[in-house]
Amino acid sequence: TDTFLDIFYHPEFVAQHPEIRQLFLTRKSEPQPPHAYFAQLMACADPRPYYDWLAEISVPVLVTHGRDDKVWPLQNAETLMAGLGANARLSVIDQAGHIFMQEKPEEFNRVVSDFLQNTRVREK
Repeated sequence: TDTFLDIFYHPEFVAQHPEIRQLFLTRKSEPQPPHAYFAQLMACADPRPYYDWLAEISVPVLVTHGRDDKVWPLQNAETLMAGLGANARLSVIDQAGHIFMQEKPEEFNRVVSDFLQNTRVREK
């Protein structure tokens, strides 16, 4: 449990939220469907095949990332940005790990809300 918490969360968040250990144990007893788990493993094993079609995405994209993510380094978000081009916006959440939406919900919600309110989709 502690290894998982150390990898997925910022240490400050774990220290301030000791209840996260119990939440993790509860979720661990309710595993995700095998097909979903397999799809995640395949995407993580080699994400490069997915990069080829990033430039084809014609709608605005918000890429969010925890600055202290130990699962996917910030370089991964920068690679996505390079593939997405001008339609993409990157928001990095400071003092947050892989599960930044839970660690910094107010900041994450503000970033998403701002993106949605200030983004216009161009018609073709």
